[in-house]
Amino acid sequence: MNILGIHDGHTSSAALIRDGRFFGVVQEERYTRTKNQGGFPEHAIAEILDLAGLSWSNVDAAAFSTQTFRNDAMRDRTEVMAVFDDLFSGTCHAPIRKTRDDTPDASSPSKKATVRSDRLRAEGFAGPIEFIDHHTCHASAAYFARGQFDSGRCAVLTADGQGDGASGAVFVGEGCTLTEKCHIPRDDSIAQIYSYLTYLLGFVPLEHEYKLMGLAPYAAGSKGAREISQFFFSMFAQPSAGEYAWRRVDGVPPSELQAGFLFEKLKRRRFDELAAGLQIFFEEFVTEWALNVTRTLQTNELAVAGGAFMNVKLNQRLSQHPSIADFYVVPSCGDESNSLGAAWALSSKIDVPPEGGMRDIYCGRRYGPDEYERALNTLKSTDVFIVRPNDIEGTVAEHLAAGKIVARFAAGAEFGARALGNRSILSRPDSIENLQEINSAIKSRDFWMPFAPSILDVGANRLLSTKALPYSPHMMISFDTTNEGAKLLAAAIHPKDKTARAQILRQEDNESYYRLVECFHTLTGIPAVLNTSFNIHGEPIVETPEDAVSVFVRSELRTLALGPYLLTKSDRHGHPENLA
Repeated sequence: MNILGIHDGHTSSAALIRDGRFFGVVQEERYTRTKNQGGFPEHAIAEILDLAGLSWSNVDAAAFSTQTFRNDAMRDRTEVMAVFDDLFSGTCHAPIRKTRDDTPDASSPSKKATVRSDRLRAEGFAGPIEFIDHHTCHASAAYFARGQFDSGRCAVLTADGQGDGASGAVFVGEGCTLTEKCHIPRDDSIAQIYSYLTYLLGFVPLEHEYKLMGLAPYAAGSKGAREISQFFFSMFAQPSAGEYAWRRVDGVPPSELQAGFLFEKLKRRRFDELAAGLQIFFEEFVTEWALNVTRTLQTNELAVAGGAFMNVKLNQRLSQHPSIADFYVVPSCGDESNSLGAAWALSSKIDVPPEGGMRDIYCGRRYGPDEYERALNTLKSTDVFIVRPNDIEGTVAEHLAAGKIVARFAAGAEFGARALGNRSILSRPDSIENLQEINSAIKSRDFWMPFAPSILDVGANRLLSTKALPYSPHMMISFDTTNEGAKLLAAAIHPKDKTARAQILRQEDNESYYRLVECFHTLTGIPAVLNTSFNIHGEPIVETPEDAVSVFVRSELRTLALGPYLLTKSDRHGHPENLA
């Protein structure tokens, strides 16, 4: 049975579950080239069906990941900013906005469901369509992607800004069954505060929250940060004994009315202390909540999803806590993974029990010789030298060892917000000079933001300080580094607190990338490389060979491994750059 999952809100995506097993999930932004593209994911749906060799007549059922949209106008950065402008303008509620074709969004839930169904019917789909609760989708993505159905009881937590009237939920997973324990009202959202402060500090909410997380360590020890964290703690109460849901305390306005409240309470505070105080509160409050829930459920197994858990420092606390023996966070666990949750939730309801979990995240299209040749033919400049080495991984490793920065485009794209080797810019992890070049000439990132390492599993204990090495192939958890790790990974860790948002790379996850890092290890003695996403700041990660060549040409990148080809820009003398 083929079950299609659709997320048609912010960061839209499409996923496919076949006979209870994960087939793939892709994001709309990769095809429209608009960062965090929202709305109906027509390109992503077409791509996932084509990759599976399916027509609409082969799709047995479809599931949308949200039952009721409150505001459809969240399809790109401009629309998101307009919604938050409304919230901070003194208006009590963000108004119902109009779509670009001036069609009102204020229709009833039943009419919205009809409009969404009609999009599929227009494509020729005649099968059943279900609309699944937003947080049920988050929980399903976490639990079924984890894939450990015989390990005992697992607590499953979700938290985000809001969806279907809730800002979080608690489920318990046993076998192939998820059972809801509670939904936390959207009025009590804590993740929404993160988006509010992102806006107040001049960034784009629902996109740049990670910048606050990166800024936080610089002021984490300050008196101001602790005062700000205490203010946030005063807004909420943990669940009572035997309960699951946190709540706002009396006198605190509901989440949707908090914009003005927060502005008044926090104005004239230092920007770095605001970020630090928020992060202190967020880590400590959510960790305490998770521990309360696992104690109540009498389990030490925890799976999480929802935008709140894109916070890798929070995930570090959870994964390293002595009370949590088994921690799992679904890759790219924001709303983009909810299409997967919708498909798995429906599959578990009407099809064979889910099995296998989510093991291969590299589910994008594998491009062939014709696509590579077409991309190379777009090069108009004679200042690019193209060769086809016998061993592209070994050649890239040699370039990295010699101090070069190399963009890598290989095989199928990894799903989600984190580059995991196939759509990555790579460098020596100990080269501060390269870090500065990547930041200033290629990525145009904020100066305080850290990069991240890909670390061979055989070298992880040498570089990372952990209670036990968790399953972490998706850059969803940060780690403290050892003294040696802080030196060898100096360019790929947070410069203030020395933590690393590490991809712990196993050979079975990505054999060709593993071999590349292995070759680099042999040449340098360092079992890791610096890995950042292959894109220009503000653009989605590259998807096609043409996208890769475009970024190569428009940026200051000098070397690109494009499938089997190595592209090198000439030096000032008109010659390809040497390794030396």
